[in-house]
Amino acid sequence: MSAPVEAAAAGPARWGASGGRKAPAGETQEPARLTLRISADKARQLREVARERGMSVNGLLDEMATLAVFEFELMRAARCA
Repeated sequence: MSAPVEAAAAGPARWGASGGRKAPAGETQEPARLTLRISADKARQLREVARERGMSVNGLLDEMATLAVFEFELMRAARCA
């Protein structure tokens, strides 16, 4: 399965009734679609990391994005303090 297909397949069900999860505070219920263009080698590495962690590429990228936003907010708060 290609990365875009895998990401699309894993998205909406994450917040759906079958998943049983509620969206964390600050996240909308409806996932947004994002196209990411990276090298084939990086895509392969992402699939490998996701597989080793027992998650989808979409879930891995979502987790990474959450951490990046959190880190950005911490740095912004430190600058403003």
